[in-house]
Amino acid sequence: MKVLVTGANGFIGVNIVHHILEVYPNWSLTCLVKSSQDNIPEHVKVIKHDLNQPLDCMDESFDVCVHAAACPSSRDCIKNPGLGIQNIIQTYNVLEFCRRTRVPKLIFMSSCEVYGRGSDSLKETDLLYSVNMYGASKVAGEHICAAYARSYGMQCIALRIMNTWGPYCQKERFASI
Repeated sequence: MKVLVTGANGFIGVNIVHHILEVYPNWSLTCLVKSSQDNIPEHVKVIKHDLNQPLDCMDESFDVCVHAAACPSSRDCIKNPGLGIQNIIQTYNVLEFCRRTRVPKLIFMSSCEVYGRGSDSLKETDLLYSVNMYGASKVAGEHICAAYARSYGMQCIALRIMNTWGPYCQKERFASI
């Protein structure tokens, strides 16, 4: 299995990388990072690329792409709404890469912020009602992934992540630490 992980040095991405290395050591793993490759083991292939630009630098094909790259902070997207637009552009660039190189499966790391409100009982069928550009960028990403799936036969899965905590997390997001 050949896997591409975007945002491989971010909290979600790096944990996915470490999980794959531990559970599936025979898989071929390529990590796409914007700048730093901290926390990625030296033996893993790393490609530095800003996903705000098309992925024309790569022609390699993969069995699956895990798209975890994004501005991870709703607070930052509120201060600078352009970061939400960058999330959308990055998702488009990843999807275009997958279409061009015929990557059959994409896993899109979305967010519970697509719902716009907290609840103990959110369901996939609940109304999407983002209240900031971060949530809106994740709604847009989900819809763009669905359009690519229908238009190009690619399998796309959106995972709506919530309450992330663990190794490599952004501790400044948790005031109690």
